[in-house]
Amino acid sequence: MSLYKIVFLILITLSFLYKLFLHVRTYRSRHNPIPENVADVYDADAYLRWKNYTAESTRLAAWSDAAGFAVLFLLLACNVFALTDKIANDYLAAIAVTLIALAASALVEAPFQYFDSMHIEERYGFNRYTKKLFWVDQIKGFILNALFSVALVCLFVLCFRLLGSRMPLAFAAAGLLFILFSVFISPLIMRFQFKVQPLEEGELRDKLSAMLKKHGFHVRAIELIDASKRTSKVNASFSGLGKAKTITLFDTMLESFSTDEIVAIFAHELGHGLHRDMLKLVIQQAVLFVLIGLCLWFTASTEAVSTAFGFSGVSLGLAYLLVQDAELGVLSPILDLVQAALSRRAEYAADRQAVEEGYGEALASALKKLARVDFSNLSPDPLVVTLSYSHPTISQRVAAIDAALARRRS
Repeated sequence: MSLYKIVFLILITLSFLYKLFLHVRTYRSRHNPIPENVADVYDADAYLRWKNYTAESTRLAAWSDAAGFAVLFLLLACNVFALTDKIANDYLAAIAVTLIALAASALVEAPFQYFDSMHIEERYGFNRYTKKLFWVDQIKGFILNALFSVALVCLFVLCFRLLGSRMPLAFAAAGLLFILFSVFISPLIMRFQFKVQPLEEGELRDKLSAMLKKHGFHVRAIELIDASKRTSKVNASFSGLGKAKTITLFDTMLESFSTDEIVAIFAHELGHGLHRDMLKLVIQQAVLFVLIGLCLWFTASTEAVSTAFGFSGVSLGLAYLLVQDAELGVLSPILDLVQAALSRRAEYAADRQAVEEGYGEALASALKKLARVDFSNLSPDPLVVTLSYSHPTISQRVAAIDAALARRRS
């Protein structure tokens, strides 16, 4: 067996072991004591249900990752991707490798996702999927994933063939343009996945519009999506580039949250806009794309890597797959550590904006409700938080909000 093959199989294994490490730490954290400032989120019965839910969900996630790892390991070890070697066109060959990997992943993950939704989520009262809707969403999700993955791998092939060693910077620039385009068309993607309808006229719509307009934002639309057909959990988001924003709410939010609590959540999102967190994220993504481009260039330029997995020459599709699942897999602990720290800092700042807008107490109340509705971990493992959490814990956020409120009153 080639040294390159051994190295990449080891890298994939290390990536899986890191994920397993996080799952084990998360599984054990369900016994951690709950901080005093969020002790009112669960009563005794709900806390016991949460512990059981966390145990079942974490075990399933670990088994799902193990199955995905085993399938990818076997596909690479047995040179299955080399079946595309006779495809002469670089683009078609890369697309074939990508689709084989995506199809294998989807087939492995689907049973776990089905069990998660139709059994675990059902048992704890979160699932509202019908079997038909579940599989329709799975198909839609696969189509969208395939379209974006194929577009990115074709972008890589184009940059590599045209620019050679200058590819990393070009791929980074093109990748960022692709992400911005994805943000631009996200409302269309939302409509592909969900039914969307405008929020009715009333106090909530008026308060959301007034808050954004006060800071110079133009409200393109305020929309509800039919998440209640799928889950009882809640979510909300801003979308759009520049000053024009579309507000999207799960219809489940209207069932559980007061008007001020919903406005408080969007005051937090407003903070991200005012602090230009999207621009900062774009800069981070630019650095990441340069790193990905360098890895792609090295892997694609080393013919021995492709021949180690049964190809007669360079396979750009295989290079893209190996970078995504092996090289980035072992770099992710460092990358996630830095990005998570920057993200948590931005979340604290966005929470302070909600306090400045006069919705600090409503935001603290909303965060506790979000934790209760979504069955959040109130006392996660501190190391897991440091390594991978993009948001501070609920306890940390509530404490920071209380401190900001105290400073504002003094």
